[in-house]
Amino acid sequence: IQKAVDSIVGGNTIWVKSGTYTETVTLSSPTAKNGYPKELLGYNSSHGDEPTGANRPIIDGSASRANGIDEGSVSGWSIQNFRITNHTGDGVTCSVNSTAFNLYVNTRFDNNVDGYDCRHPVTFIGCEFDNNSARGINKTAYETRLLYSYLHDNLTDGAYLSGDHV
Repeated sequence: IQKAVDSIVGGNTIWVKSGTYTETVTLSSPTAKNGYPKELLGYNSSHGDEPTGANRPIIDGSASRANGIDEGSVSGWSIQNFRITNHTGDGVTCSVNSTAFNLYVNTRFDNNVDGYDCRHPVTFIGCEFDNNSARGINKTAYETRLLYSYLHDNLTDGAYLSGDHV
């Protein structure tokens, strides 16, 4: 996954087939060109399907990697159709505007980490956050959109939201 991320340009999509990937994905490519987003899309058997449950590609920390996806300060990403699990740090960490769709995130360790830790506007659609050792979502910015998502069995809170949210 990382090799594809390092070479993407704005307006393109990285398709990730269902399977288990033991890595931390760092979204370090340049900001999307001409305002076009970049997409990291998981699929089961054909491009464009929307996998659920065990059919999602899994980014597995194997209890030894910190974050599952690190968006850092790179804007313009949409992350869809992944299961992110077994990380000793946050499932996803970001400090930019982004969109999360059909994600299942559980860090599963007693390290006081969040499922999704973000500092800028994020739209969550159809996501599930459970069994994280702190919060499902830790959002300390503004304009968070949480639609059709499920937060449960997180140790501290389902979501911590500060600022203005929709």
